[in-house]
Amino acid sequence: MGDARERLVTREAPETRSRFPHFQQIPTRWMDNDVYGHVNNVGYYSYTHI
Repeated sequence: MGDARERLVTREAPETRSRFPHFQQIPTRWMDNDVYGHVNNVGYYSYTHI
């Protein structure tokens, strides 16, 4: 068995905002968010549903 350092998983650095040419702010309703302020899964569907 190796030590803990050998078992760590390495990841690539996340992309920076400057890499994306456009941002769209989407207002959410109170019912779209959970207690932690995260958008509920069903909320994402309503953004794309016409």
